[in-house]
Amino acid sequence: MFHHPDQPDVGGLISYLYNLDALKYSPKNMTHSVNMNKINEFNQYITPALMQKLINSDFVQNLQNYEYQYVGNKYTYLFEQDQVNHTIRISLAKSYRNTDKEDDFEIYHYILTHQSAVELFYQSHISIGDNFIFSQQSLQNQPEKHYEQALARFKELVMDLEVAEQNYQQQKQDRAEDFKRRIALLNTPRTFKAQTIQFSDYTFDIIDAVHAFSYIKELHGVGSDEKLYDAYSFELAETNSCFLLAKDDVNLSKFDLSEISEQITDFEVQGIIFLKNLHIQTYLMCEDLDFSPAVIVLGNLSAKNMHFCGHTHYIGGNVRGELIYAKYNHGKLHVHGGLYVSSIIAVDMKCYIGKMHAASIISRNDIYAIDDLLDEQNHEIKKLSLYPSTHIVQDILMDDISTEVLWDMDFPEDSDVIDAIINNKSVIDTTKNSNYSEFTLDIDARFNKLFNHPVMQAELPVRCKIFLNEGSETCYFYNHYVYQEHPYREIGFEDTDYHYRLRIINRIDTKEYVAYLEYLTEDNQSETYHFISQITDNFTSTKAAKLALNKAIETFYYQHPNVYKR
Repeated sequence: MFHHPDQPDVGGLISYLYNLDALKYSPKNMTHSVNMNKINEFNQYITPALMQKLINSDFVQNLQNYEYQYVGNKYTYLFEQDQVNHTIRISLAKSYRNTDKEDDFEIYHYILTHQSAVELFYQSHISIGDNFIFSQQSLQNQPEKHYEQALARFKELVMDLEVAEQNYQQQKQDRAEDFKRRIALLNTPRTFKAQTIQFSDYTFDIIDAVHAFSYIKELHGVGSDEKLYDAYSFELAETNSCFLLAKDDVNLSKFDLSEISEQITDFEVQGIIFLKNLHIQTYLMCEDLDFSPAVIVLGNLSAKNMHFCGHTHYIGGNVRGELIYAKYNHGKLHVHGGLYVSSIIAVDMKCYIGKMHAASIISRNDIYAIDDLLDEQNHEIKKLSLYPSTHIVQDILMDDISTEVLWDMDFPEDSDVIDAIINNKSVIDTTKNSNYSEFTLDIDARFNKLFNHPVMQAELPVRCKIFLNEGSETCYFYNHYVYQEHPYREIGFEDTDYHYRLRIINRIDTKEYVAYLEYLTEDNQSETYHFISQITDNFTSTKAAKLALNKAIETFYYQHPNVYKR
C-alpha cells in the first residue's frame, strides 16, 4: 500500500501505524541538555494552523481511502483525522535500500492533539524475508538531527501538496467545463439522414439524446431514488451518436449487441429503448466491451439466456428465462419487477432485483433484492438486502461448461458461457439437484461427526472459528453451547466485510434444525433483521445457509487432513 515506483514495495506498512503508544517521545521527556534551535524551528514552521490547513485541503479531503494516502515525489504520506478526539496525524514514510541491500524504511509521525504544539514520533523498520521488524527509537538520541530531518521532509510535503492542490483545482475546473459541455450536448436536438434502421430483424426509430432522455431521465435504481442516467452515462460528442427506439411490443429471434458495430456503421448507438415488452426466442447478448449500448426495457423481458455487461441496464417489469449472466466492466443491472430464472450469476457486476424468484444465485456479494419486512409496529417496509450465493457453480452448470477461479471463488469459464449462449445451448442443467433435496438425510451424522472431532471436545461452551483471510474477521464458525438449559450446536459463516451471518442451528434434545440469515450492523456487533426457515424449506435464505454449512464442514476437515480425505 505504501509504494512508490522509484522505491522498494513496502506494502502492509499501514496496518502497523496504529500502535504509537510506545513511540511517545517529545522534547519534554529529554533529560539532557540539547540545542533547542532545531526544535524551535520545527515548532515555528509546523504549527497547528498549518496541520489544519493541509488536512482540510480539497485534495487531501478527496483522496479515496478513509485514511487519506498520497504518494509524493519522494515519500508516501498518510493523513488521518479523528473528528471525535480532534486529532490530526500526518505520517511520512521513506523507503530505501540499506547498506546490506535490504528493503528498509523509516517514518516520521506528526501528531496534533489538544497540545499547543505538534508532537513528533519516529519509527524505523527493516524487512527480513516476509517479516516486518520494527525498531522504536527514542528522539532522545540525536534529537537535533531528527527534528532537522523531520522539518526538511515536512517542507517537501508542503511543496508536494501545493502542486497536488493546484492540479486538483485545475481538474475540478476541467470537470466542471466537461459537465457543461455534456449538458449542452444532452439538450441539443440533432437530425439524422435516416429516421429508421434495421437491426436484428426489427425496424427501430433513430432518436437523439433529447428524445431519448424524455423516456429515461426519471428512471431510478431498485430500492433507490438515485437516477440511473445523466450527462455522464453516454458518449454524445460524436455527431452520429444516437439511440434506437421501439414503441411497440417486440418479438425477436435473438438480440446480439456484439453485432451492432458490424451491422450499424453510420451511427454510434448509445442505447436501445423498448417502451413496451421485449420477447427473445433465444438469447440477449450485450457487446463485450467497456461500453456496450444500454438495454432499457420499460416493460417485461423474456429470453432463454441473457448476458449483461458494459453499461447500466434497466428492466422496468419482470424478467423470465433460464439464465442471467452479468459480467464486470462498467456495468450494473436493475430489474424492477420479479426475476423468474433458473439462475443468476454475477461476476463482479452489481445486480438489483425488485423481487427475487431465482432458483440459484451465484456471486461474490454482488446481488441485491427487495424484501418485505415488518417494523416494530408491524408496518410493512421494503428493504434492499444482499442475497448471498445459494450454490457453487458445479451444482448447476451443464457438464461441458468449465470453471475458473476468480477472487478465490469458482465461476463459469466466460468463453464457454458465451459459446453456449450464442449457440442457443443451455448453460444451466435444470435436472441437477439444486434444491438440496437430500440435505436432511445425513445432517445428524454430519453434525455428530464434526462435533465429536477432538478439536471440539472440551467443556461447554465450545467455540471454534476458521478465518478466511489474514486481517479479516470473516470466518466459518462451529459452536456447541447451552442456551436456556437446552443444548445447541451451530455451524455457519459470517462475512464481516458485507455484514451478514448464515448458520444452521441444531437443538440437540429435539433434533430440530433451523436455518438463519442475519444481517448485521456495520460493526458486526448486533443484528438488524433476519430470516428464519426450516431446513426443509426452499427459500433462497435457506439454500444460502445450506451452502454455508457445506463449505464450513469442508473447510473444517480441510484444516485437519487426518480426518478429511479428499
